[in-house]
Amino acid sequence: MQTVEAQRKNGEVFSAELRMQESQVGNQRVLIGIIRDLTQDERQKANENLMRDRIQEIEQKAYERLTKLREKFKGQLAERDQQIEELKAGSSPDS
Repeated sequence: MQTVEAQRKNGEVFSAELRMQESQVGNQRVLIGIIRDLTQDERQKANENLMRDRIQEIEQKAYERLTKLREKFKGQLAERDQQIEELKAGSSPDS
């Protein structure tokens, strides 16, 4: 099997898969060739690549947003913990 460029009747060039097989019919050597149009396969692969790239972009943006939120809440939690400690210290029986 090999990939070749083929041409349609309308002149359009496209990628095709070519399979050749040799056979003997009586005293004659016969070559049989099968051509399969790869246009749809190539479109599907291109679409899959686009989708994969888009998913990676979305994942990266989500990761960045979650990282920012984690840092924001980390700071807020630290402030809250400090306030709780200050309240505990102010309401302790030793005061």
